[in-house]
Amino acid sequence: MKTLRRAVYTSILTFLPFVTQASTIASSMVPITESAQSFSTTIGVPQPYFGVTLDVIAKGDYGKQRGETFVFKLDDSEILNWQWDTGPQTIENYEDFDYTLSGTVFIDQTIWDAVATDGMVNISWINGEDVEPFSTRGGEDYVSWTLSGNTSPVPVPAAIWLFGSGLIGLIGVARRKKCQLA
Repeated sequence: MKTLRRAVYTSILTFLPFVTQASTIASSMVPITESAQSFSTTIGVPQPYFGVTLDVIAKGDYGKQRGETFVFKLDDSEILNWQWDTGPQTIENYEDFDYTLSGTVFIDQTIWDAVATDGMVNISWINGEDVEPFSTRGGEDYVSWTLSGNTSPVPVPAAIWLFGSGLIGLIGVARRKKCQLA
């Protein structure tokens, strides 16, 4: 049993160097201070990113009216379009009109490659025409977002080879143990 446990730990430790951590590409937090507020910035993307994600929190007047929406874009590609009832996670802060919309969006690699080909990405968001600042009800209104990604793709063929060799090692240990018991 001790040898089997050692083989499992060795397989895991061998696999760990191939796990990459996402780094922050850009982030921002902007208070909502006016009706139908929008935000836009352009960032430089000097290297390719893979597995790009967008974490968003939009807290404000996202009630049940039709014009109370939140739209996020990369260049001209609409990444999300939320209303009070369509955000991945929605929390009601105050009565029927102050909500926090939050969630993580995984950006399709073809979309990311298309918007980042020139090394620049325009990031923008806009609140719908009926989203108004009500900072005294339910707390301050704001939009916070973080764009993250890996700077190198996970080497899947090498990872599979290592995982497979670890499994073969485990099978060998199990066979040896079975022979010793017999």
